[in-house]
Amino acid sequence: MVNETIESCGCTHERNIVMINIEKLKARLNQRIKHCEKALPGDMRHLSQILESKANQIERGQCVNGLGEIQSAGNIIDAKCGELNAFRQVFKIINEPEEISAL
Repeated sequence: MVNETIESCGCTHERNIVMINIEKLKARLNQRIKHCEKALPGDMRHLSQILESKANQIERGQCVNGLGEIQSAGNIIDAKCGELNAFRQVFKIINEPEEISAL
């Protein structure tokens, strides 16, 4: 924990609270990142299964329907990838010392 004075009064409490909150934020972001990293492969396998099923229908000359399911699964993956990238960017910024010292 950083014990620096913020104002000329010599008070260190505000800085300590900020550092504690940043550490909590880092921990929560790390949990969210790990959750997203674990969930994405399953979502991608699901999309792969849908695509395989549709490909089999085409090979058998069957009518292919339910294509919205492909788009829906793709949108879910796209959203989760965006969320994961955002979490990683915030985590990176928080870990940059010059960003923290600006607080």
